Amino acid sequence: MDKKQDQSEENDLFSNIPLELMIEILLKLPAKSIANLIFVSKHWSSIILDKDITELYLTRSSTLPRLLFQVSVSRLKMQFLHSSSLEGPSCDHHRVAVTLNHDLEYRFSPPVRGLICCLNDDIRIIRTEEHQVFTLGAKQEWRMIESRINHKLLSLISFNLRSEEFNVIKFPKDVKHIWSSNLVNYNGKIALTSYSCNGTLDLWVMKDDASKQEWFKDTLSTGELIFAPCFITDPFFFICYDLKEKSARKVVIEGLGDDYVNVSLDHVESPMFLPKVCLSDDD
Repeated sequence: MDKKQDQSEENDLFSNIPLELMIEILLKLPAKSIANLIFVSKHWSSIILDKDITELYLTRSSTLPRLLFQVSVSRLKMQFLHSSSLEGPSCDHHRVAVTLNHDLEYRFSPPVRGLICCLNDDIRIIRTEEHQVFTLGAKQEWRMIESRINHKLLSLISFNLRSEEFNVIKFPKDVKHIWSSNLVNYNGKIALTSYSCNGTLDLWVMKDDASKQEWFKDTLSTGELIFAPCFITDPFFFICYDLKEKSARKVVIEGLGDDYVNVSLDHVESPMFLPKVCLSDDD
């Protein structure tokens, strides 16, 4: 095996390409193509797995955020992840089937830096009495974290990456229906959308100093709100509302003729490779 790999190294036509040019080529490729190139040679693998390359790729990818759709097909007991750009959703999109245990129904957390976590209701995975942290790039093992937060209450919780401490963030006093509220990213700040009794949508934005836990009510002057149905329409579409221009536009996504869909915003492609990490039966 090593002999074949050494021969592959010798026959690698790209070995003479300057490193700066090779990096520039990688940064323009889709993450899926980069994943395939890791097997070309040890030289390519060392470049692709470099932490600085990953950060450069994420920085560029963050300027072109995408929409991520979790699509469930109940009759086939299958789930898909469908990604598309907001500018050209009909021509710039791709879909991948999620291979999971078909006896369980999964939901997906919103993407963070291109990473997605699939969750189910298995008691071995979700244990509210314990908290575990897995640090990427360090020792590949789960560590226990202490927390005294009451998880029987619906709470908004922050996690300090330096001190590894959990803190409860108080909801705005005027928000009455917490269950129907959603967290959104508003210009890099934590924001909470809440429907009022008169049918309007209120936006509460956390002030710059999150430690003071103060919110202010905003009417939004920039950006767009995206309204998407929970169940598939034919064809599937969502509405983008520009609060600055006070105008709306309809965006149609072809090929989503299934039962249920969940939409996540600001998804970016990531070339980060994760080890296969599982919780033990005792955890």
